[in-house]
Amino acid sequence: MYAEVILSQRFPKHLGIFDYKIPDHLGTEIQIGQLVSIPFRSSEREGVVVRLKDKAIVGKKIKNINSITNPQPIITSEQISLAEWMASYYFVSIGTVLKTMLPPIPKRTHAKTEKKIIPKKIPSESDTRKLADTVCHHRQNTFVLTPTSLPQKHSFYQAIIKKCSGATMIIVPTVNAMAGIQSLVPEQLQRHVVVFHSKLNKNQAYTAWQRVMTDKRSIVIGTKQALFLPLHNLQRIIIDSASDQNHKQSEQNPRYDVRIVAQQLQKLYQAKLIFVDPAPTVALYHKIINHQVMLLPLVNTESPTPTIVDMKEERRSGNYGLLSDKLQKEIDSNIQSGGKIFLFINKRGSSSAVMCQDCGHILPCPKCGTTMAYHSKSKTLFCHHCNNKTELPASCPKCQGTNLKMIGMGTQSVEQEIKKLWPKVSLARYDSDTDALPDKHTQIIIGTVRAWQILDWDNIKLIGIISADTLLHLPDYRSQEKTWQLLHDIKFYSNAPLVIQTHSPDNNAIKSFAKGDAKSFYTTEIDDRKLLEYPPHGRLIKLIFSHRDKQAMVNETNRLYKSLVATPLAVSKITPLTPYQHGKWQMYVIIKYTDKTPIKVIKSVMQKIPDNWIIDRDPENLL
Repeated sequence: MYAEVILSQRFPKHLGIFDYKIPDHLGTEIQIGQLVSIPFRSSEREGVVVRLKDKAIVGKKIKNINSITNPQPIITSEQISLAEWMASYYFVSIGTVLKTMLPPIPKRTHAKTEKKIIPKKIPSESDTRKLADTVCHHRQNTFVLTPTSLPQKHSFYQAIIKKCSGATMIIVPTVNAMAGIQSLVPEQLQRHVVVFHSKLNKNQAYTAWQRVMTDKRSIVIGTKQALFLPLHNLQRIIIDSASDQNHKQSEQNPRYDVRIVAQQLQKLYQAKLIFVDPAPTVALYHKIINHQVMLLPLVNTESPTPTIVDMKEERRSGNYGLLSDKLQKEIDSNIQSGGKIFLFINKRGSSSAVMCQDCGHILPCPKCGTTMAYHSKSKTLFCHHCNNKTELPASCPKCQGTNLKMIGMGTQSVEQEIKKLWPKVSLARYDSDTDALPDKHTQIIIGTVRAWQILDWDNIKLIGIISADTLLHLPDYRSQEKTWQLLHDIKFYSNAPLVIQTHSPDNNAIKSFAKGDAKSFYTTEIDDRKLLEYPPHGRLIKLIFSHRDKQAMVNETNRLYKSLVATPLAVSKITPLTPYQHGKWQMYVIIKYTDKTPIKVIKSVMQKIPDNWIIDRDPENLL
């Protein structure tokens, strides 16, 4: 007898599965899914048995399996099928996928007493109970839920956990996003809850893995790593905050997308898949209108209509400050009534850039070329991409002019303006430059997205968006979509009055948000993308090449680009927004294709890609 074994290590994409002979003394003990010790080249390695067979590859010298490392299988047949699919879809070796999937196995495991979670009482809502019924019993397998408030979302989660049998998986974008979800589980089901994420130590992760392996009623709450747990009887997969970019693995291979892998899991287990998000992606909305997925209807919670302030009109009326007259009046009113205020700007620092008014030159980072921000507190120029820090020069490096001007804004510049206008009001700034949490007496909080997880949203009585234009003008086809989602995320957390300052009041995302007109936003965005065959009308693969030598990077990028131009696929070159990162220069080659493109054509093109290139299928952005 022979076994196909996958080594749990990263290999070039054409390697991964190896044949080994099963020695007689292990013949009755070897099982699919077991971890075994095998000789590989000149060393001993670990691998997973994925298949048993009578014959091996002809003409090869087949070595024996040394021993069984773990008698109990640690991976299921569904996981093996998923690993094979991921290796093919993401153009990596199956060993690379398996290394991502396997739990860290400690030398010794220790029992750990889990903290008792007190279930959270949420007012029952008849509509969420009905939606849970729909998910459990409808013939459709994929659903989209668009909650308009946190209690509404939590009510649905509680209803679906109570209503349906079998195992449930809830995937959240970040560890912080888990807060509160475990407490939604009824007390009688708490023993089935398994929390799984990258911050667990080896013992905790392996204990969680073993619990899931033996419990057919598991309720898994975790980040993207939880997708690879050995679940039995999986009935439901919930993707929480489904549009969040943290659902995409972008740091190492396989560069998988939770939302795409979850669809494959749904097929393997014949489970129900629910995408939950206040503002679904354009691609997902396209599936809704084409009846490929089912939208779960929810009654919208009432909220005040957002106020849109045209900052161009403010300038014409003589207001050159960061805050419009309208926002200042609202802040005044809330200060007098004792209400807490959150001022949001998705940019830290004092200014977005430093510009020479003599020649128009904007000071770039000497390392990566990205525009540098000015931090007034340290009086330095700081690059938010490569963390390079330099002093502000006395003159322009291009024309030697001395007329340098700070342009744009950041959290620090907003903080300075608030201190001038309301010097006696308690104020706090919270972004990645600050660690101190605002105390309960703080009346005005200025922050980036990082502040969202620490805010007491129930006590926020006014929200001001200092500039809604931050994402609009980025050179990426998803910039409108991300602005739309950002606005909805803020509204989702709080029902407080919302003042939005913008230089683009007629922009599709901002105008549609103000009117509450989702159909208008999505249909316009879908039509605009059709012209250039961007998703959902096309598919993308981003090829990334990095090298310490800039010229070597350019030469290799040009070489591959020329070789791919001759293929049937559309190919383009892009210099990323940050061309220098982690000590290396980089460029992208973008491949564009459609769902009608034959798989064999895509795979034949991918075979041309050398192993020292990164392949990112379905990239989150093109920057």
